[in-house]
Amino acid sequence: MAEIKQAKARELCSASELRLVEASRRQEIGQLSEAQLKRNVARARKLRDKWRDLAARQTRQVQQQQRSRVTDRNARSAEKQAIFDEVLARFEARLEKVSSGAAAPGTRQAAARPSKRKRTLRHRETRAAVRGALEEERARLAEESGSAASTKGARRKKAARKTAQGTVKKTAKKTAKKAAKKAAGKAAGKTAKKGGAKAVARKVSKKVVAPPPTEAAEKPLERSRQRKAATAGKQQRLQTSGVYSRVRGHVSARGRRSQSRRDSRG
Repeated sequence: MAEIKQAKARELCSASELRLVEASRRQEIGQLSEAQLKRNVARARKLRDKWRDLAARQTRQVQQQQRSRVTDRNARSAEKQAIFDEVLARFEARLEKVSSGAAAPGTRQAAARPSKRKRTLRHRETRAAVRGALEEERARLAEESGSAASTKGARRKKAARKTAQGTVKKTAKKTAKKAAKKAAGKAAGKTAKKGGAKAVARKVSKKVVAPPPTEAAEKPLERSRQRKAATAGKQQRLQTSGVYSRVRGHVSARGRRSQSRRDSRG
């Protein structure tokens, strides 16, 4: 068979046509299956017929217009027709070899397809094997997760128990501390009270001074001159403390200031 020049094919053919031309080369055509060869034969025949018809039509038009059989316009169509004649011949020769079983050793051949019943049985066996493997894996994972969960639960219970014990101990310690503090405070209060009472008694015993004799003591008691118990108690406390009058310096000064204002008005 004549060798197709790749440079000429690239110049004349489109991208899809060039792929078909390259598929007819010796290195690529040996890798095609019978179905692929049949498709390529149909495409090559269609393109060959297309460019053959176009070349014939262009030749007639040129003869009518220019009184010549060959020009640049129909020469390209004729060249493409020749290219696809060669491509078609290659695909047909290869398809004939593959169909008759005389393909060269080392090339791939289409394997006989098993029947539908065999394919179904094989598919079911594969699915059953996959399901069995999945069930085993699921059981293993469930066992691992169960053991992990039990270990985790035991750790949580232990941690909760420790926390509860620590809380109880802490609460008991705080309660005992508060109780001890309260008891110590009560004892200190009692001691302070006793000591304070004794100190007050000693102070009072030192400062108690007998009140000076008054005319009221010599005269018999009159009802109009008797004071209330609160007033009498207050007076008694004043006398006990050694102070005979509640009048202080600021009180007398206030009286003098008031008198001065009254005098200035007069």
